[in-house]
Amino acid sequence: MIRMKIAFALRLVDDFSGHCIRKKKFTFVISGRVVHPIEKEEGLYIFLEPQEKETRVWIDGPDYHSCSVEIQKE
Repeated sequence: MIRMKIAFALRLVDDFSGHCIRKKKFTFVISGRVVHPIEKEEGLYIFLEPQEKETRVWIDGPDYHSCSVEIQKE
């Protein structure tokens, strides 16, 4: 059996339509390093790598402005 620990999951939502953004090629950067989360069919991005207590994720993708989000694990 293979066990993986999920650090966190992100769901990207279009702020105009309110719909989940699916099947776009986003780039995720944490601490200056590109990371490759598992992309689920329902639009979730699953990050498996161990993360700090507070992590800033930079997100860049086609048709959208770049942004960042801070993840706080509690």
